[in-house]
Amino acid sequence: MGAQHSGRRLWSQRRFSAGAGAQPFSDTPLQSLPCGLISFFPESALPNIPALALASGPSLFIYRNRRPYFKFTLPKVPANPLEEDVWQSIRAAPTHESGQIDPQCVDDAWKLLREIRESSTGELTNRTLLFLSMDDEISRIEFVQKVKDQPLTREPAITCIAAIKRHSKDEESMDCLIVGSEEKIVYILSPPNFTIVEKFQLSSPIVFVSARGLFQGNYTIVVVCRDGSLYRLKENACERLVQLEVQPLGLLVFEQSAIVACMNHCIYCYDYQGYRRFSILMPAAIACIEAFAHPSKRYVGYLVALENRHVRIYNGNILVSCILADGIVKAVRFGTFAREESCLVMLMTSGGLLVKRLKRSTELVSGDSVLRPPKEQNIPIPVPKKTKIFMEQSNRERDQATDLYRLFQHGLTKLRIQALKGYMQLESRSADPSGSSASLPVKLDANLLGLGPLYRLELRLENIGTEPLSNLAVHLRHSSRDIVPRCRGFQLPLLVPGLAYQLETDLHTAARDDSGGSFPNLAVPAPKLTVVVHGRGPGGPLLCAEVDLGAMACTHPPT
Repeated sequence: MGAQHSGRRLWSQRRFSAGAGAQPFSDTPLQSLPCGLISFFPESALPNIPALALASGPSLFIYRNRRPYFKFTLPKVPANPLEEDVWQSIRAAPTHESGQIDPQCVDDAWKLLREIRESSTGELTNRTLLFLSMDDEISRIEFVQKVKDQPLTREPAITCIAAIKRHSKDEESMDCLIVGSEEKIVYILSPPNFTIVEKFQLSSPIVFVSARGLFQGNYTIVVVCRDGSLYRLKENACERLVQLEVQPLGLLVFEQSAIVACMNHCIYCYDYQGYRRFSILMPAAIACIEAFAHPSKRYVGYLVALENRHVRIYNGNILVSCILADGIVKAVRFGTFAREESCLVMLMTSGGLLVKRLKRSTELVSGDSVLRPPKEQNIPIPVPKKTKIFMEQSNRERDQATDLYRLFQHGLTKLRIQALKGYMQLESRSADPSGSSASLPVKLDANLLGLGPLYRLELRLENIGTEPLSNLAVHLRHSSRDIVPRCRGFQLPLLVPGLAYQLETDLHTAARDDSGGSFPNLAVPAPKLTVVVHGRGPGGPLLCAEVDLGAMACTHPPT
């Protein structure tokens, strides 16, 4: 978005149309499909009017004052030496009296070029690729006869474009253009003549490029390649940060980190040492990402547009806000629109344009303030160091130390006696703590989860024998009406030796008052529940476990 209120459209019919409001004033045909459009300031003179840079094929079209101003074409890339030798042999091949080239030479050259393409020794020119796509021998001969005397060059192609400030951070200061190409080269162009001032060679064609800083000072350029490599370009140095596992969808560069959106519905944040800071999983597929910067409020974040019509605003890994659009958003931009300083422009897949304005009184919350503790935590509580209760307790412990020690020993002895009584009860009923039985080689564990009145009962059964067991069932018995299980019984499957089977159900308990109402009552003893394992035919229980809502005990089969 620029400072002027104008509309611009990129048509799939390879035409560039520009206009102010609803009135078009320029319509230019393009040789190939456009791949990028950006506004920038080509000079530092005031008043400085922004220009448009349109990338299409190997050329960069510059528009100023609503008219075509300049055309820059990427330099030719030398062809593959092996490919050059094949075409040189075609030029030197003998010809007939009619001037037609020998068909055998054409067929041999076609086979050699196909071997070069399959061996992946280098990129091939468009001429060679078109020649290899021909299956008819007559068409090959006619094509070779037509192009053999032309110089063999590889036509470059622009894949992405970005801008970086040259020597000042002012909004209207001069910009330098950053161009990524299909030939794995990143160019930095300096206006007004758009000369190449810097060039970086990478390992794969460039997909996304983003920059931050000043070109004549400290700057950082982050590039994502088609093979998933993330590079950092800085002052004649090229550093590979990380290898992405998923193909990228977008790239943003901030002061200390880079944000990458990928096709697996995730947002990744990497610092400039290659370490991942965080990752965010989105609820839907990501359509695009864009920076969200408000200079007057000193707020920096980023926007994420999803396929479910949601546009999310993040500050780091903190979700600040979420906007529901009228349709699926394919492009989003935040900045100055007409006279409004803070506008969010969203382009829909249906062709609609949605503009939302941010109120000037809106308070933006940063991610740091969300992660900080509340302000009330820093307010001290006025508690005196020594209170009257503390002094009374100190005097009581000093004066009645013998009585307090005897009371402690009495409680400890009573606890030991209760534990021994419980153990003797288990021994008298021929039960071990594990809940296993000699007649039925099944181990039963019952665990009660919860604080009441809602509980969850988890049962774990394990066949500790050598033969599989079948025709078994589990039943829950309770003597109190206050226990309400959601499921009173289970039909057990075939119990295979060595495997553990886990069952669970929910319980509800309540004590009743004299009026018939139901309410939790801590004074009433907790009811008990008995878990019984029995066969499906006639007969008594084979294994029991008694569960107390507060303690659990397992018993052997009744004798």
